[in-house]
Amino acid sequence: MAATTRTAPSQAEADTRLSFARAALGVAGHEVTDPVLKDLLERVAREEITAEQAVADARRHVQG
Repeated sequence: MAATTRTAPSQAEADTRLSFARAALGVAGHEVTDPVLKDLLERVAREEITAEQAVADARRHVQG
């Protein structure tokens, strides 16, 4: 079985992911304004960190 190598998403793909996430939040009446949380969202979109890591980091940031 051949190993698959995953490459990071292109900037266009990351932008598409961010647009979708922002639109979904907007439809629900929410907006992320905290710069730390925005950064986490962007890092997940670029696959620099997992969603689980972002949630853990966000909790530490918000809850102290």
